[in-house]
Amino acid sequence: MVITDATGKPDFEKVTHLPLHQRMEILNAVIPVNTPILSKVMSIDGTASTMANRLIANGL
Repeated sequence: MVITDATGKPDFEKVTHLPLHQRMEILNAVIPVNTPILSKVMSIDGTASTMANRLIANGL
């Protein structure tokens, strides 16, 4: 998601200071469902190494 200022330039500062759960709420309000051209990425709790170990354990 890119938020723009009044001139149409990206303004990443508007949301980057917010916690992830608040940014996800904003995203869900703007894009309530996935479409053929827009897909929201899910977030996960945990660390990258834990996720990598689970992927390896499941043969992925």
